[in-house]
Amino acid sequence: MTTEWDEIALPALRQIHAWEDEENAFEYDTNDVAKALGIEDVNGVGRQLEALEEAGLITKGNAISSGNPHNYFSLRVTAEGRRVVGEWPSDPATALLKAIEHAIEHHLGGPDEKRLKKLRRLLRKMSPEALRAIAQSLLIAAL
Repeated sequence: MTTEWDEIALPALRQIHAWEDEENAFEYDTNDVAKALGIEDVNGVGRQLEALEEAGLITKGNAISSGNPHNYFSLRVTAEGRRVVGEWPSDPATALLKAIEHAIEHHLGGPDEKRLKKLRRLLRKMSPEALRAIAQSLLIAAL
């Protein structure tokens, strides 16, 4: 049995996320989402966008005055939405490890498997609070 989540909400969330890499990403609206998903019921898509916003998975601009009360624009995926689509891990240790691995690959010339293995063991022993503190410190240092 499929649900509106499976047929509309999750595919819409994934589509909005996919558009975020485009230069004009935030110009897309409810009609664009419906068209991309091959769904004729734009109001149904709009209702699912409202549900995604209520769940904290997206943010959206006000309805565009087009006669459709569910035609929203400026669709953006939130941090929680990124977790749902798999871009951001929900586990702090995994999130920090992925960020460090990315930095090593892109800024230090490639992964060093021995060091990464040690780092994974160390991160798994740390509390979520300690991992958050480290991540916040790294973010502040990067700015």
